[in-house]
Amino acid sequence: MEILRKLSVQEFDSEYRDIEGQIELDFCGHKYGYYNQEDPFGDELLITWFVLLNEAASKLNKSNYVALKHIESDVWFEFLDNKDIIKVSLMYIDNTFIDKFIVTAPFNNYKYGDWKDVTIKKIDFQIEIQKKTIEFIDSIRKLNQSIIKSQSIKELKALVESV
Repeated sequence: MEILRKLSVQEFDSEYRDIEGQIELDFCGHKYGYYNQEDPFGDELLITWFVLLNEAASKLNKSNYVALKHIESDVWFEFLDNKDIIKVSLMYIDNTFIDKFIVTAPFNNYKYGDWKDVTIKKIDFQIEIQKKTIEFIDSIRKLNQSIIKSQSIKELKALVESV
């Protein structure tokens, strides 16, 4: 945190480009990840996570199937859009040949994880992602105003505005 407080935008863009921390996704009580407010340190790439979540939310406006990959594992989140309702499932796909973090075509070879077909309203999902992204950007602004001018934050801000 102290390092981030002191960085210039140029230093952030050239040396970091992302912020490490914790993230927990909660779909109606079905959780994935970890977040402890008393100990905010972690190794998840937070800007990347927020970019991917916003991209997934945006793609649900054009596709009835979206799968989002956990950055560093074989875990995927499957989103099935049925007009106003989304069914969310935790999936495992053991395929090292997939080079994308978001896909819009169903997989052939997968197995479901601990939870499947958790239903949420599509609008609630999209609003929650937008709200949490804005809160994240605001927390960065409070930490270091200059990082807000970084390329990765500019891209995230543009993405959240487009959802």
